[in-house]
Order: sequence, then structure tokens, then C-alpha cells
Amino acid sequence: MRRDPALLVRAVVPLVADLRASLGPGWSCELVASSAVRVRDGAGLDVTGAVDETFDPQLSLPRGALDSSWRDEALEEEASHTLVGLVQELVTEAGGPWPGCALHPGSRPLMVCSFTWLCPDHGHGVAPFGGLTAP
Repeated sequence: MRRDPALLVRAVVPLVADLRASLGPGWSCELVASSAVRVRDGAGLDVTGAVDETFDPQLSLPRGALDSSWRDEALEEEASHTLVGLVQELVTEAGGPWPGCALHPGSRPLMVCSFTWLCPDHGHGVAPFGGLTAP
């Protein structure tokens, strides 16, 4: 199934807010022709990673999501999850895991589920997607 570029564009806004809040005001990310994401830190870091233009809904979405009233939300969440994963990879390659859990330093980076940043090691919600704060 082809990813809707508009959903990727919508996912960039909260992702930029989270990068800037947690890493500093110079950080940004942007879509490049809807097939790549570019991450910059304002101090020389400028990395780009490819976004898969297609995905397998059987592997990425809950069973029956495409046939349900939750279809649009499921597709939007999948697009957000894809961008978060790619940006996390790019930031980690540049300097370390992002974002970390303030309550559990040294744990795995936070993950996004249902538009909420979660601590994967301890299962608690940290902030809404787009709502991270400075560490």
C-alpha cells in the first residue's frame, strides 16, 4: 500500500516540536520530496534518510484497521511511527539515542504509540506526540 504524503507532512510538525524541545532550538526535520526526511541540528549536522513510500498494512496495522471506522487514524499513526523511527535512527547515528526517558536514564529511547511517547522499558506515558519538554 502506498503511504499518503499528506500524512507524512502532518507527522513532521509534532516531530519538529519534540526535536526542538528536547534537543534545542536549532534542530529540525523536513520531508524532501515525500520520499526522504532531512534532519539538521543548526550546528553542521545535516543527514537524510529514505522514507519507504509503500508499506504492508498486514504487518503495520492492527487486523481489520483498513475496514474499520479507525482507518484514517490507523494510517496517520502508521505514518507518524514511520517518521519517528527514521528520525530516531538519524539522530542516534549522529550522537546518541533520542529521546530518552527522564525518569529512567540509560533505558531504551522512547517510542510513539497512539500519538503518545512511551518509555518502552517501564511502560509509562511520558508526553503526547509533539509535547516533549527539555530534559
